[in-house]
Amino acid sequence: MVLLTEVKIDKKEHKYLEKGHTFNENDSAHAAIETTSRHLSVYTTSQWAAIVRAARPKRPYIVKEMSLDDFYDFKSLSMSLKNFDMDEDRNKFLISEVKALLLKSCDPNKFFFKNDHSVEQFCSVNLLLNRGLRRTSDCVNPRMIELAQLRTLPIPITLDKYNDLVALCISGVIPKPNHIFYALLQHTNE
Repeated sequence: MVLLTEVKIDKKEHKYLEKGHTFNENDSAHAAIETTSRHLSVYTTSQWAAIVRAARPKRPYIVKEMSLDDFYDFKSLSMSLKNFDMDEDRNKFLISEVKALLLKSCDPNKFFFKNDHSVEQFCSVNLLLNRGLRRTSDCVNPRMIELAQLRTLPIPITLDKYNDLVALCISGVIPKPNHIFYALLQHTNE
């Protein structure tokens, strides 16, 4: 919702494919990556990024390597949303049944959905209405919420996992150029 207003998009519609009847660009991307990596030994995430970039030489995939400051905590936003399970006609809303989702910049506190591709009309869910479908006075406009960084430190792996990885380095299973990656992994001391 916020994206629509920030980048000046009037609306964004997302159509979900039917289970078992799909083949989309993601399938061919996964196949290309698998083919490229088939005879390679991969030890680090940056090696995977290089493989993904090389999987389609004529039009390389764009890879964004993520860091801690790329992840946000959406808990405060979700706490301000009063309704995510009932549409405005008081019908139960199930995300698992959605076939099309529509977001509009003119209605930033609502999303519109269809459970059938053949139906023209969208139903809507107002995220700032309580289950009784009355506006609540304590609702916060989601556009006014500042998202906080999710974590400032990486999630540590267990000491046992860390010791196993270091043992693989020592035994030579993991090649020497990759040892620093594993030696610097955050881990618990227990």
